[in-house]
Amino acid sequence: MALAIGHSSAAFYAKAELGIQRKKFNVEHLCKIANVLEVDIRDFFDHLKE
Repeated sequence: MALAIGHSSAAFYAKAELGIQRKKFNVEHLCKIANVLEVDIRDFFDHLKE
């Protein structure tokens, strides 16, 4: 996934996924991830509607 969203290694992706070293996904990352997974980015936020 890291390579598919434009990172040269999985380090950033792993740190952002684990929430360590203040690494976080931004909207651009989420758009790219949604593209790779072939889902709508809004699907990532469905749980927030509750």
